[in-house]
Amino acid sequence: MFDLDYTLEKAFFSPRWFRMLGYKPNALPQNLGTFAKLLHPEDAVRVLKTPKELFLLPGEVVEEEFRMQHKDGHWVTILSRAAILRRAGKVERVVGTHVDISELKRQQSELERAAHTDDLTGLRNRRGLSKALLNQAKSMGRGERVALFHLDLDRFKSINDTNGHEAGDHVLRTSADRLNASLTFFDIIARVGGDEFLLAKTTSASDADVLDTASQIVEQISRPIPYAGKQLRVGASIGIAFVRSVDTDEIEQATANADIALYTSKSVGRGRCILFEPGMRAAAVRTVELSSEIREGLELKEFKPFFQPQIDIHTNEIIGFEALARWYHPTRGVLSAADFVSFAEDAFLLEAIDDQIFEQACEAVPEISAMGAATATISVNVSTARLSSTKLVEKLVETARRTQVGPGRICIEILESTLLSERTTNITRNIADLAAAGFRLELDDFGTGHTAIASLRNFPVSRIKIDRSLISGVQRDPKLQAIASAIVDLGSKLDIEVLAEGVETWAEIGFLEALGCSQFQGFLIAPPLSLEELPTWIESWNGNPGFLARAV
Repeated sequence: MFDLDYTLEKAFFSPRWFRMLGYKPNALPQNLGTFAKLLHPEDAVRVLKTPKELFLLPGEVVEEEFRMQHKDGHWVTILSRAAILRRAGKVERVVGTHVDISELKRQQSELERAAHTDDLTGLRNRRGLSKALLNQAKSMGRGERVALFHLDLDRFKSINDTNGHEAGDHVLRTSADRLNASLTFFDIIARVGGDEFLLAKTTSASDADVLDTASQIVEQISRPIPYAGKQLRVGASIGIAFVRSVDTDEIEQATANADIALYTSKSVGRGRCILFEPGMRAAAVRTVELSSEIREGLELKEFKPFFQPQIDIHTNEIIGFEALARWYHPTRGVLSAADFVSFAEDAFLLEAIDDQIFEQACEAVPEISAMGAATATISVNVSTARLSSTKLVEKLVETARRTQVGPGRICIEILESTLLSERTTNITRNIADLAAAGFRLELDDFGTGHTAIASLRNFPVSRIKIDRSLISGVQRDPKLQAIASAIVDLGSKLDIEVLAEGVETWAEIGFLEALGCSQFQGFLIAPPLSLEELPTWIESWNGNPGFLARAV
């Protein structure tokens, strides 16, 4: 407690007042000068008032917050509440309390910091970012602008899926540290999403120099990250936009533009740095619309498999069909996968589409058997990313059980690159578990990847599919002939079936048959067909057993 008597020019400070500031009671003179001496210089001008100034203050109770110096030298934050006692046109006394609120202020500061800080990386989070960007824009000088770099880590989901979330967190922390330690000074660095960062820098540099800065960031992020005896690798894609004026609407638009530029950079390939251009906005709007349409299409089951036949030329038998995703779009007609896969992937809806296609492919097996292809298999594509999921085998087995289809009638197509030497434990286990569950496994696009041939003997692969790029014009190209011959010979020696996909001419089939390849798929045989179109084609094929022989 304190009591300042302006009439008698005396002061009283209670024993606890002294102890609050580290002194023994009455260790300092009991006068107004003691209070003034301990007051922080920056606060003194605001707090110290003459009796006349005190008299003019509105109300009877005054509340102030200021700093006073502790005996050991540090500053104590004080909350003062004082009653002003006036009489006969002047102030006689000021009586009140001083409360040490230093710890409360520290806690408030910590809460405020936590509210605006990402726990994992220690960077600024999205909250309050607009205000920070506005303050940054206000600091622009003549000829300057604020460059916004919206960065997204490439291959981060794969790190999480294959190495676990602890590895993912390590990658995020390391990436944040590299951004903080960058040779390029950034005024603001924020984590604005799971693996997304926003960097801001006031600059007078040209567009070319800004792009060069972005490329340097990508290079820093792309360096290997040691973790648990491994070298984890991510990359980065960056979209760039500029703030040119102190206007909140423009700042919000620039932030959105950087996001649009980032999306564009990822759509054309990893590791790209792209400046925003106005034309990108319309494309982004269309992407959002299409994502919404895909979600609605899933609800209405507009995604269905088309079936491309696979035949054995020696027996003229229909040995299988590849299930290819098609979208029965309500206004654009039937769309192939190329028209929607990238959009579905960006909207995290590709797995849902794959699930619908797999389930419908399983449901089609008994119908196709009844049509006259009683032993035909159905090949369904599974991406490398999805093959790393710990839930995949359980989901596929359950779908086959629910649709009452033997797993042996289903071929799981995986890319050749899945068998790279750096394959993950999850993928290796899933491949083995799928085979153990009875599914057939086949390698798609064989000959275009980097699989070590020896790895084929370590996996239960039942068939390899020679990629179309190695088939087209094979009868005229000695190099393609050597590659095709080696693949067919390899399959024969490893007791693995070989199917040539994408055949379009009888000359291609004739040459490959001479090498010993008897299984074919391509538009020459038939295009992908809807389930409703299959009966007519199957009947036609089965009714003309010598069709291929005559055509050749």
